[in-house]
Amino acid sequence: MSRPSECGGFTYIGVMILIAILAVTSAAVLSVGSSMQRRVNEEELLFIGGEFATAFRSYFEATPVGQRNYPAKLDELLRDPRYPGIRRHLRKIYVDPMTGTAEWGLVAAPGGIIGVHSLSQQAPIKIGQFDPAFAALTGKTSYAQWAFGFLPPGVVPAGNVTLAGTNPLPVESAPQKPSGTPAGALPSVVPSPSPSAPAQRPPSSGESAETPAPR
Repeated sequence: MSRPSECGGFTYIGVMILIAILAVTSAAVLSVGSSMQRRVNEEELLFIGGEFATAFRSYFEATPVGQRNYPAKLDELLRDPRYPGIRRHLRKIYVDPMTGTAEWGLVAAPGGIIGVHSLSQQAPIKIGQFDPAFAALTGKTSYAQWAFGFLPPGVVPAGNVTLAGTNPLPVESAPQKPSGTPAGALPSVVPSPSPSAPAQRPPSSGESAETPAPR
């Protein structure tokens, strides 16, 4: 017959094991949930980055003659000061899903800013297999390196930052023309000669041109 103290000891050990199992399981569930939330935040950051990139490009392409090409601050994307009326390139300053604030790092260029980036130093989960518009983000080691904007040809951003968010322009190859054929001309077709009918000799003198009737 077992003693009461021994039964109590076994019960205590069982409770401790159960608590340890529950703790490990809870930690695993929290870790999976955190990873899933970060992936959702990454997708949201890519969407917001694309919106910023489109806004910077719209601002650049809408530049009046003699005006600067880039905004001096993000608020100018909400209301373009170069026009007397209200002209918007971005509907709002988005919140960075990685930091939870509307504060962004700015990518400077001569005459203004041309992009933004996250201020989070956390390492991203997604490091490859991006859409073409975001291919420049491949291999980045922190969200702070996820920079989005529009880089016009010949412009060098501060720190040589690589910008993502706008689709590359398609390269259209010139149509190939057949060798030896002038441009715009169709290849000549030589008709095959038709079989010629046998030549008929003219009737000689003394012969009738008419065919004699049968007797």
